[in-house]
Amino acid sequence: MFWIILIIIIAIIVLGIKVIPQSQAKVIERLGTYYKTLSTGPHYIVPFIDRVASTVSLKEIVKDFAP
Repeated sequence: MFWIILIIIIAIIVLGIKVIPQSQAKVIERLGTYYKTLSTGPHYIVPFIDRVASTVSLKEIVKDFAP
């Protein structure tokens, strides 16, 4: 019984760890509303309450324009 509870707790902790790569940002929603924006690096979100709503690329976009 102890091992089952331990495995569930470890799984919940692992589900909450998010590593955001360079040149990306992730928008976090808590219970369906905007909560915060995560920048690069390791972060922890609360599983089953927080979710990643979208991933935003921070790369430069080169566009052509008429001279």
